[in-house]
Amino acid sequence: MIDDMIINKCAKKEPYESLYKLNLGLSLNETEAYNAMKRILNIKDKDKRTILMTMLLNGIMVKNPNISEVKGLLKASLELDNILNSKSKIKISNNDILIGLAGSGKKGTKTINISTPSAIVAATNGAHIIKACSASTSSKTGSSDFLSILGID
Repeated sequence: MIDDMIINKCAKKEPYESLYKLNLGLSLNETEAYNAMKRILNIKDKDKRTILMTMLLNGIMVKNPNISEVKGLLKASLELDNILNSKSKIKISNNDILIGLAGSGKKGTKTINISTPSAIVAATNGAHIIKACSASTSSKTGSSDFLSILGID
């Protein structure tokens, strides 16, 4: 009960408490990352939401993200569309595994897109892949740029 009260009180100060910690080079726990992301995603003012989201994600990337931070960010993001509670499933034959893949492109080194060729290699070896695609933002080529170069629509 007391832990819930503390968590709720801290959540009301988000995302600013988490941004402060990141500015000090400290990591966030899963709850902090979740609360900060959820609070930001619910901001109605588009400019303010964009600025705070940029600060949160860049702060995490600069210090190198940990698993707890990624879990918290993903949980808050996926809750927007009720994906975590969704009963819908993608059915594939033979109970094979389906891999969802998305690359951030934010690796600090300007290279070609590497997640798309990796997905192609995995698919040629029998893996079922769903790959998010977008144009380049930080690399020399984004996944959609890379596929267009290959002639794939």
